[in-house]
Amino acid sequence: MGKQGKDPLSESFGVIIRTKRNRAGLTIAELAWRSDLTETYISEIENGKRNISLDIIMKLAASFEHDEPGNLLNETPNEVYEALRAPIQQRIDESKK
Repeated sequence: MGKQGKDPLSESFGVIIRTKRNRAGLTIAELAWRSDLTETYISEIENGKRNISLDIIMKLAASFEHDEPGNLLNETPNEVYEALRAPIQQRIDESKK
């Protein structure tokens, strides 16, 4: 998968991953090893520079010991949910045009 331009949803997902990594006390290198991704790839996800696939989300979920990808969001702080709300609504609105 190639690099993609920054997009608000990618940036918000990156915030979620960085927050969860920091809360878990993991370095980028440790998360990369657990998820079988490169450190560069993890950094690009955290910085909103990657639009990631469901396969990558599943790898990240497993690295945080979640059995389902949706559980990545279950323990996410409210401010991250708020950061996600606007870009998701924007995409919904654009799809209706």
